[in-house]
Amino acid sequence: HFFAFTYTYLLPLSMPHRQNIILFASALSSRTMSTRADSPRQVDIIECPRDAMQGLTSFVPTYRKIRYINELLKVGFHTIDCGSFVPAAAVPQMKDTTEVLASLDLGASKSKLSVVVCNPRGAEQAAREKAVSYMGYPLSASETFQKRNTNRNIAAALEDVGRVHEICRSSDKQLVACISMGFGNPYGE
Repeated sequence: HFFAFTYTYLLPLSMPHRQNIILFASALSSRTMSTRADSPRQVDIIECPRDAMQGLTSFVPTYRKIRYINELLKVGFHTIDCGSFVPAAAVPQMKDTTEVLASLDLGASKSKLSVVVCNPRGAEQAAREKAVSYMGYPLSASETFQKRNTNRNIAAALEDVGRVHEICRSSDKQLVACISMGFGNPYGE
């Protein structure tokens, strides 16, 4: 199974070609790709507005997040990575994830929702959210980046992944370990 992450999140709602870009991503998400005649591969598009929003310095009002994610739900992406359950001091932009999830119009959408968690406490919060299908845990091949990203070394992060996995299993959610820095990093490791 191939997953492709798309980033249409910074396109203004009024941008003339925005709809074409979203339609292209939607068409791609429903295609089956084959590398050999006997091995079809599904490509699932995961839209990730959370990644863009969490880096913004000005807080995006909750109503705007809800409106934007509701528009994305109409597109038909396989998954929308829409929030996180991490300490608000670390990522203040995502402090309203519970409110955003509660206000989404999921009725007609087949899209699944994903959130990021960086510890078992965040996983417990995500487990209470019916709308969430996936919990993503940021795991790095770089000791330095793991420490900067989750304030944990790799060994401790792996222990957390095990605990998060148990929480996912007990709440009927799936764990997605997001491995970063797998092919190099700027830290010389």
